[in-house]
Order: sequence, then structure tokens, then C-alpha cells
Amino acid sequence: MAETTTDEDVQTEEKKKKAGMSTMTLVGIISGVVALQAIIVFAVFKFFINAPDDKLEESVKKTRTSVVQDDVPEEEEPLVMRKVHKIVKTDDIVINPKGARSAYLQIQLGLEIEPEDGEQQVKDVLMVPVHDRTISILSSYTVEELMRGSLRDSLRIKLKKDFQPYFGEIKLRNVYFPKYIIQ
Repeated sequence: MAETTTDEDVQTEEKKKKAGMSTMTLVGIISGVVALQAIIVFAVFKFFINAPDDKLEESVKKTRTSVVQDDVPEEEEPLVMRKVHKIVKTDDIVINPKGARSAYLQIQLGLEIEPEDGEQQVKDVLMVPVHDRTISILSSYTVEELMRGSLRDSLRIKLKKDFQPYFGEIKLRNVYFPKYIIQ
């Protein structure tokens, strides 16, 4: 049996061809839209997000320059290295922060002392009070507070001030945190 095509079948096929776009045209349009979006995103990041950082950097440089120029007289050296004296390290101290059920702070202190021959007295006599005061002070803080860098700096000062009465003739110059781990 031979197939016969009628005018109606030919017209239907022509309508189908005219009604849809070709695949290549569709791919071209989609590619153009994606490329345009990429360019817009790049422009937004380049001009709106990075621009304030450049201005901020310039402002910081100007501020640093003016601070250095204003604070340091011309005849003085801007940076003087401080002599570090004998540092006595404590054993690791484990502390349960305030309100923490499963978290803990593991810390080690470095006590900078003068004269250097006081090291043995610090190790033999003063380590127990140092551990006790450290636990008392640090266990009064929450985990969130202990994670703040600004608190660590103030803790050094607070611990040094609190340890001073125990040291007597040995001068406690500074307190360091060689280990400060929150888990």
C-alpha cells in the first residue's frame, strides 16, 4: 500500500516546523543569557564590593602614617625590642567553662620571671597556687567569652595581677598562653 500525502498532512508538518525553534537557536539564547548574568555578577563584585576595601586600605595606611608620625618624636626609634626574661611553663591545665556540659578549655601558661634563678622556686612552691587561681578565674567565663580574642588579652593582665601577691621577691613580668585550646 502506497502512502498518500494529502494537503492537510503537508500543512500540519509545516505548522510544526514553524511553531518551534530549532535546538541551535535555543542553545544560543540560553548561552547568551548565562554569559550576560556572569558579566553582571562580575561587575557587581568588582565595582561595588571591592571598591570600599581599596578605600579602607588607603584610610588605614593614612591613619597608620599619621599615628606613627604624631606619636614618635623624630629623634627616638619607633620600635624598641624588649628583653624577654626566663619563662617558666606550667603543666597543662584543664578547665570546665561556666555552663558548659561537654566543652573544656586546655591551657598552658608561660610565666616570665626575673631574676632567672627564681625558676626553681616558681616550679616547687608557686605552681599549685598558680593552677588554683587560673582555674578559679577562667571557670567563671562561658565558652563564648573564652573564645573572644579580646578576652584573652585582658585575661593575661588579670592573671598577672592576681598572681603578684604569691611571687614576693620574684618579679612576674608577663603571663603568656603558649597553649589555649577550647574543645
